[in-house]
Amino acid sequence: MRVNNFVLDVNVLLRFFEKNRQDFFIDIITYFPKTKFYYCTELLEEFERILAYEELEKFELKIKPISKFIKAVFSEHKLKKPIKKRIPEDPKDDYLIALALETNSAYMVTEDKEAFHNNKERLYKLYPHLKFLYKKDFEKLFQDKIKKLLN
Repeated sequence: MRVNNFVLDVNVLLRFFEKNRQDFFIDIITYFPKTKFYYCTELLEEFERILAYEELEKFELKIKPISKFIKAVFSEHKLKKPIKKRIPEDPKDDYLIALALETNSAYMVTEDKEAFHNNKERLYKLYPHLKFLYKKDFEKLFQDKIKKLLN
């Protein structure tokens, strides 16, 4: 079911790993077992590339444990090739839209303003079923639901 499917951009996943907040995903799949998070090879490759950035060294993040966690908690999807050009502002993010569309996801969670949030109107016209959320909105979506369950 589309409502329960999510694609998270690397920039969002990175923030969870920086703050050691992987438990948030465990809570979600525990309390909401129909919820699915998707990843693809391209996402793991981008993660590895970004972790090589000098400014991220202070977090001491390693691709192997991150990749292991993502593979254990998220569902893998192999993208159909070639990946269509959909994001002229940032072509290296084309795989994210492809992943969301091919997995019939309702949500893409990203902090990328230039490629996604500043183009919401155009993207909603092209993909009316796909909602773009910031990390804080994604967290709020589930935090409120989890609080209700635990009270």
